[in-house]
Amino acid sequence: MAAAVSVIVPHFNQKALLALCLESLERQTLARERYEIIVGDNLTPGGVDDIKKRFPRVIVAEARERGAAPARNAALALATGDAIAFTDSDCVAAPDWLKTGLAALESADLCGGRIEVTAAEGARLTAVEAFERVFAFRQRDYVERKRFAATANLFARRAAADAIGPFTNGLSEDVDWCRRGAALEIRLAFNDKSIVSHPARRDWSELVRK
Repeated sequence: MAAAVSVIVPHFNQKALLALCLESLERQTLARERYEIIVGDNLTPGGVDDIKKRFPRVIVAEARERGAAPARNAALALATGDAIAFTDSDCVAAPDWLKTGLAALESADLCGGRIEVTAAEGARLTAVEAFERVFAFRQRDYVERKRFAATANLFARRAAADAIGPFTNGLSEDVDWCRRGAALEIRLAFNDKSIVSHPARRDWSELVRK
């Protein structure tokens, strides 16, 4: 039976963070039989058998081409949901993330949710973390002014996702994907109630890599 929503998580070599993400996804207030979780893994060194053993209900799709876009595409190829929910392997979803995200799709085709940037509790912020807390993931601004939503927290009706097609590697794939949707007159909205948290990057090397 098809799921109500397929959760798509791209991953490469961040297994500790991925485990935290998957724990948050397994704790959703939406009934577990109504959603599936699919990790698109970029051939993490050593494999992810430990993740599969710890989270036996999570589906893992292998993406041989490096990049978040191919990882999402590999996961999407296995998705059965009537809706698609995108997040990242270093994000932690609020318990009602799926419920509130699906509710928002009743009035839009794509919905970008709120992304809260966090830093290590009790730690003194680095300059980069302070910058990130102010300027990273300004999702409302992305949606309302720039016509895209970061895939750290993005919901899509299945028909809209199918119409837009696969993500394109080698560029800002979430910007490209949402703007291709806008060209098809697919409606994008901001949803303040559906929340994930994302750790601030601690140094310039992490920021540059992003």
